[in-house]
Amino acid sequence: MCFLFYCVFVAVDDFLGYFTILFTESGGLMKKRIIALSLILALVVSTFAAVQLVGAASSYLKEGSQVKFDETDSLYYGIPLGTTVDELVSHFSSSTTQIRREGSTLSGESLVNGGDTIRIRSGWTYDTIGTVVTLGDVDCDGSIGTSDYATVRAFLVNGEQLTADQIYASDVNMDGSVMTNDYVLIRMGLKFSTPLGTLGAYVEPPVEESSEEESSEEESSEDVSEGITGYKPLNYDPMKIMKLTQWDMSNIYLSSGSQRSESSFSSRVDTIVSNCVNGGFNTVLIQIRPFGDSFYPSEIYPASEFITGSYSNTTFKYDPFKILLDKFHAANISVHAWINPLRLMDSSDIAKVPSGTKIYDWYRANINNGDDHMFKSTDAGGTTRYYLNPGYPEVRDYIISGIDEILRLYHVDGVFMDDYFYPEAVYSDRSIDSGAFAAYGSGSSTSSTTRRSFRMASVNSLVKGIYSKVHSYNDSLIYGVSPNGDIDYARQEMADCATWCSNEGYVDIMYPQFYYGMLHGSCNIPTLTGKWANIMTNSKIKFVPILTLHKAGETDEWATNESGKYEWTNYSDVLECSLTYLLTQSTKKISGTGFFCYQYFHGSEVTSATQAEVNNYTYIWKGFDGLVGKSVSEIAEYYSSCGEDYSSLVSNWNSRINGVLGKKPIPTL
Repeated sequence: MCFLFYCVFVAVDDFLGYFTILFTESGGLMKKRIIALSLILALVVSTFAAVQLVGAASSYLKEGSQVKFDETDSLYYGIPLGTTVDELVSHFSSSTTQIRREGSTLSGESLVNGGDTIRIRSGWTYDTIGTVVTLGDVDCDGSIGTSDYATVRAFLVNGEQLTADQIYASDVNMDGSVMTNDYVLIRMGLKFSTPLGTLGAYVEPPVEESSEEESSEEESSEDVSEGITGYKPLNYDPMKIMKLTQWDMSNIYLSSGSQRSESSFSSRVDTIVSNCVNGGFNTVLIQIRPFGDSFYPSEIYPASEFITGSYSNTTFKYDPFKILLDKFHAANISVHAWINPLRLMDSSDIAKVPSGTKIYDWYRANINNGDDHMFKSTDAGGTTRYYLNPGYPEVRDYIISGIDEILRLYHVDGVFMDDYFYPEAVYSDRSIDSGAFAAYGSGSSTSSTTRRSFRMASVNSLVKGIYSKVHSYNDSLIYGVSPNGDIDYARQEMADCATWCSNEGYVDIMYPQFYYGMLHGSCNIPTLTGKWANIMTNSKIKFVPILTLHKAGETDEWATNESGKYEWTNYSDVLECSLTYLLTQSTKKISGTGFFCYQYFHGSEVTSATQAEVNNYTYIWKGFDGLVGKSVSEIAEYYSSCGEDYSSLVSNWNSRINGVLGKKPIPTL
């Protein structure tokens, strides 16, 4: 009916236009009058034909109607929405089918594009087709665009996870019926691997829910939840995490300053996956947005120089994140998309970003008139760069739209947000967000405390908004935040960890960065664990501290005491001691742990010091899954089975730690 009204509207509108030409053209020429009369007649005829077509087609689209099958030409059309594959196959009996494209036969693995038809002929068994999806104007915005492709992608990526094979049909050319001249997308066995070009906003399709009887006894309701994507997230408890950063991957993505060939990249990813499997990791956090850029083809964020070689180059040769995701999933490793929400490029790089993105628009507005949707500041390393200002609702929405894009395009198992919130340098600086504060804060207040409260509330809104977006897709997806392990320092970056960890709707997991060791005077792991235990009052939120190898063999200049400063040079068992403490402490139970980052295990940063640390804790890591939650005596028994004397180790470690903390935190037998 909408299409009919549209046709009538166009006809009337054009008729009035031509009527004006016919009778008001000064000195109207006979030729123009004849043309105008002819056009009017043509419009009347075409409108009548459209009405007839819609009326005829409607009989095929009514609920419960069957597929219309033309015996003469062996074509089917008029597929009602929700028709199952079995229902469709029943119309073809024992017939076999063939897909034709411009007169040539397509193989069963080919992707069918616009203009192709399906014919009931010899050469292709229809029973082997898992899902038929007709693509069209799904969101009814009057055009076939990226938002329509997203629906198809959502159902065909990892389609084997679908609870039922179905046909989803839509009217592409808006002629009132679903026919063979509409786009038909078919993928054998529900395994879709061919990119559908640029994808856009997700459109929610129907998904059948599994019955209780169909659920495995070993699977919890959380494990089998499929959400609107039909995908079952792959997550582990306990988690054994590898952080895969942009620095780890910079020479993997690029070769001679441009994106590496797909085959070369794929081969190197195979090595990374193999190393993670052999290293006993079950989860990877893959950085895909470190500086307001994108490591995948995005319609929202500019292409990253880490992929294309320069922020001025927007062309991806292929999608590297999809390759990483598919290969890690094939190895049964969970994948979480890692973003830094506010941190952007430095001053020189942001000027290279092409027009057409919010990053470009806000950057130009900032340098032209001081608009503070983004602001310039100095990061902890002394680099002057730009940051998004979360004080504006539209900035928060922009960041969340990036999360939505990731979840639409990829079956990730979670979203991970790192510690870059407000830079520390703006803690007492009231100049960088005066516009946002005037519009959405207390406005006239000059109090630093009031300004900091406004900023913290803005970050809270962002964190809560991302959580809601993630769980709108699937309640089994995991959203976690990784602030600085020092809660007081995190607050200077406006990270309100106490609020997130004591309420519902902010996070599923906290991954505090325990990058300090056991002897740091103020930020040692036992002290930090106690502080986190005090604020993590919501028992549903998991505690997964992240350790580091990057200090091995190095002097810790940030340590506030001599023991902490030289801990990583004097000892090669810092992580062995740290893991033992985390496994045995009763203050706050862990749900896993992980390491920063890959290059200290298998990259340019591997040294004798990092290797010594790994060698010393490997026996713990191998049995880590079974040690989480065990008693001290059970852990000691496992150590003994590995040839290690738990009592001697702990006595040695505690005497070392006692000199700093004045207590012995690792429990003895």
